[in-house]
Amino acid sequence: MSNILVQAQAEASINKINFEAAEKVRQEINGLEYLTKDQKIGYSTELEDKTKTQAEQILERAKKDNLQGLVKTGQELIKELQSELAKVEKLPEAPKTDDYNEQHGLWKELLNLGKGQIDNFKIYSVKSELKDFNKIEKFYKDLVDFKSHILIESYTRQVAKYREKYPKNQKIVELFNKHLKQASNNHYGTQTGKDLQHYINSSATPAFQEIQQLVKNLDKQAEGIQKLEKLIAEYSQKPKTSELIKDLQNHKDLLSILNTESGDLKQVVEGHIKRAEEALATYNKEYQMYQQVLQKGQEDIRAQIARLRALKNEKAIKLADKIEKQEISYLATAELSGAVGYKTFIPNNVARIKQEVDEFIAEYEKNHRPLTPLEPAIVESKEVEKQEIAYETQKVSNPNLEKGKSQVKIKGQKGEKTITYKVKKQGDKVISREQISEQVTKAPVTEVVEVGTKEESLTPPKSEPQTHRERKELKIPFETKQVENKDLPKGQTHVKQEGKAGVRTIVEEITTKDGKVVSRKTIIDEVATQPIARIIEVGTKEAKLAPVPSTPETKPQQEKNEMGTKEPEKMAPEMAQKSQKQVSAGTQKGSSDKTPKKQLPNTGEATSIFAALGSVLLILVMALAIQKKKKSEK
Repeated sequence: MSNILVQAQAEASINKINFEAAEKVRQEINGLEYLTKDQKIGYSTELEDKTKTQAEQILERAKKDNLQGLVKTGQELIKELQSELAKVEKLPEAPKTDDYNEQHGLWKELLNLGKGQIDNFKIYSVKSELKDFNKIEKFYKDLVDFKSHILIESYTRQVAKYREKYPKNQKIVELFNKHLKQASNNHYGTQTGKDLQHYINSSATPAFQEIQQLVKNLDKQAEGIQKLEKLIAEYSQKPKTSELIKDLQNHKDLLSILNTESGDLKQVVEGHIKRAEEALATYNKEYQMYQQVLQKGQEDIRAQIARLRALKNEKAIKLADKIEKQEISYLATAELSGAVGYKTFIPNNVARIKQEVDEFIAEYEKNHRPLTPLEPAIVESKEVEKQEIAYETQKVSNPNLEKGKSQVKIKGQKGEKTITYKVKKQGDKVISREQISEQVTKAPVTEVVEVGTKEESLTPPKSEPQTHRERKELKIPFETKQVENKDLPKGQTHVKQEGKAGVRTIVEEITTKDGKVVSRKTIIDEVATQPIARIIEVGTKEAKLAPVPSTPETKPQQEKNEMGTKEPEKMAPEMAQKSQKQVSAGTQKGSSDKTPKKQLPNTGEATSIFAALGSVLLILVMALAIQKKKKSEK
């Protein structure tokens, strides 16, 4: 009996040793940094029911796989470093000035060190022996730092280029001095690992990204202003563009006062350019219609002049001369829009002149009607006449052609129109000739002449000293919102998103005279930046009380009774009763012992062993009882 107990205890001890060894190996494998997740799961599964020796063998294989993972990761990093170095070498170096001298020295030293560590990693990774793992890992971590060194050199070179492009921008200088400029007593060369990564992530990279966005805004602003200046110069040479030029100048002024430090201005600038282009399209369309209406109106007036001259009367000729001298040119004073817009101005004046001529002729015919009864009848007929339409000449700027020179890009072609007249004749005498229709049968082709502008004009634009603009930026307060968070304990709050005030831009055009404000006009009132609401999470999670652990109840007597009744037909009643009493008495004695004993931690293993021993003892007692009964029966 004692041998069985000893053997059981030995097996339990061995199982415990194997289990603890496997768990220790499992934890060590989980800590191997360069194994994949699938590899760790595979090794963890393989460790089930393994001996201590087998677990150690598995650990050795895992370490080799971890080494191979480190080599593979390092090789991929080297490819990335070589690519980043090639990009940096394409950027021009920063100037040799005090702002960059410390960085020049750091980069020269760290570049040589980084290339050396690349060579060392390649040499040791060829062997890939476990004894060299620490060296290979040291080389790898140095290469990770070298990646940060390359990034800082790239930032420095790009910012130097931005500062050269916009030397007067103080925001770029401020961000560079605060986050990217290296000093002899404060530089990143003394930082490694997590400290270096913290500097990159929390200081250098955010500052560089802010500078990049600022430069994008400045570029976009300059691009928009330059485009509008070219349009203003081009359309200033064309007729009827006073309102258009004023509109274009307004867009240019608004672009020049944009806050380039606030968000992304791409959409704002493109919006001004789009509205300017729409104004140009409207002008071109309206001007073409204006020319057609003007030409038609002038031809109608000429027809009225012809009616007067046909009378061959001194007063009629004087009136015709007056109309020809004043009214034809007067029609051209019409504008594209407004109070003297061509759509109403030209037709109204043509109608006025026609009415004047009709009244004059009616009065003339009344006073000069011949007395002879043989006066010929008045005959009305239609006459068709074809006329040429002169083509226009349009001048466009060519920045690649020398100033003072010009060249024809598209040759002009004359058009043709068919005009139908209603003619009244009395004999051979034309009484009246009135145009009743006009149709363009061949449209003229505008001649395009390129004018050289290679040398930019130094003549400053005309200014209006009595009118200026003022720009104000008003803050738009943000609102605070509360949202429920079911994962946050009730009664607690958490700021999910900080609020940020918006910006409202107001531009006023102020006219002054003798130092006094004559008028004040708001020309723009728009929200430049929308406010961002402050969001506070409010906890709604109800606190749960921890369950009270229940005292485990043991039922040794019941278990022994159940085991004792597995073969009732083979056990004598008195022996079964006797064995039950013995076991019960032993259990009661064990439970009545109140003397405290030193116990091992309750891992579950001791309980399993005692249960096994109890079962063995019960079986032995039952076997002895059955054997004794058989002997008595014989």
